[in-house]
Amino acid sequence: WDQDDLSRRVRQLPREAAIYLVDTFFPNYREPFLGERAPGPWLSASDFFPDTFETLLKHRQTLFGRDHLVEEICTWLREGHEQIGVLVGRAGLGKSKLLFEVALRTADQQVECRFLGVGQRPTPESFDILPRDQPLVIVIDDAHNSEGVAEIASQLFLQRPEAKLLLATRPYGITSLAVETWRLGR
Repeated sequence: WDQDDLSRRVRQLPREAAIYLVDTFFPNYREPFLGERAPGPWLSASDFFPDTFETLLKHRQTLFGRDHLVEEICTWLREGHEQIGVLVGRAGLGKSKLLFEVALRTADQQVECRFLGVGQRPTPESFDILPRDQPLVIVIDDAHNSEGVAEIASQLFLQRPEAKLLLATRPYGITSLAVETWRLGR
């Protein structure tokens, strides 16, 4: 049996079973076996904020009293000249809910919104899989917990100079993020 035989047999399995088999027993071989790339660090809003019965925080519930802030962020995404935006708030005030609403509204405005998955460190190659047919915003929720924000931003702006980066942080993260963005000269 060679790679072609194995690949043909695996491709005959149901998709979920094939992915599980390859990712479990042949890590880093998803593309050669199945012809599709492994998922990158970038998630859609629906993937970043799953709606399951186990979800403690329901980001899909209706947002009240914050429409002006959501619209202000959406306006910056459409018309603002600054490439980096920062949303600051204490724990539990609804930063993530605001980000979810922004993602929903920007989808209606033909803006692609991708979230950096929790704990993910994108490689230079992972920037290649970002959508290219519409304006793009990358969101890092809880950016105060993320390492390498300057490197992520640098790679993003190198490959997608017109993209925007939206960081959500708690107040104690402002200083470290300011240092990170200062390193970028932005």
